[in-house]
Amino acid sequence: MLEDIELLRRKRFGPSADRIPDAQLRLFDESEREALIAALEADLSAQTRVTERGSGQGEAQAPKQQPVRRPLPAHLPRVERLIEVSDEEKAALGDDGILIGYDTSEPLGVIPRQYYVISDKRAQ
Repeated sequence: MLEDIELLRRKRFGPSADRIPDAQLRLFDESEREALIAALEADLSAQTRVTERGSGQGEAQAPKQQPVRRPLPAHLPRVERLIEVSDEEKAALGDDGILIGYDTSEPLGVIPRQYYVISDKRAQ
């Protein structure tokens, strides 16, 4: 039993356990990494040249537009929740603080088989 424990200790903590495998040392080879980056950049530039030639007439492609969320339908009933500024925030503003408006968000709320819109108005 003690011999097994001693053998396991030697395997784990012995001098051979401190050796670094060659494959691990090659992970940080800068010359190979730079050659790989150069090859990838060459492939990327070749692909961009092909796509530019593929457009044919040299037309400029229109930039992609950001998606715009459409408003929820007006026929859905709306439940309005008014979220006021807290007393601490009012005290921090002092007597000069005035209400400039509301920031409105309208997530879609669902009651099974019934849809409604929750209109949150947060004071600004």
